[in-house]
Amino acid sequence: MSAEPSGEGRLRRACLKKSEILRHKRAISALFEAGRKIQVPYLQVFFHVAPPCSAAKAMVLFSVSRRLVKRATARNRIKRLLREAYRLQKWHLLDALSEKLGPEQQLHLALLYHPQRQPLTLERATKAVLQVFAKILQQL
Repeated sequence: MSAEPSGEGRLRRACLKKSEILRHKRAISALFEAGRKIQVPYLQVFFHVAPPCSAAKAMVLFSVSRRLVKRATARNRIKRLLREAYRLQKWHLLDALSEKLGPEQQLHLALLYHPQRQPLTLERATKAVLQVFAKILQQL
């Protein structure tokens, strides 16, 4: 079990619940139609502030294109690395969102893998996710 310190000196569980995964068809289509786009190494990100679909402050979608990564095992590994990087670092985003978003607002994120010359590792995925969080918080 991994834990990250919070501002109050207590430990926080780093988990990614099913309710934090974006699965609603209408919410996904609204995200891609009205959302803003950010590009960082390894990731293309769409984000949108929307009415809440669940109790989570942020909902996320992970996607790897079949056109860019042919083998299913490679796509699954990339998605697993992205989920792990997000899970371990999401507290940075959630702490800032609690100050920036109102009670009737929720952040929807789509993290789309964009291949680079170097293969994706957990360290590179974590760095990319932190860059995404910083850019999103600047634009909110």
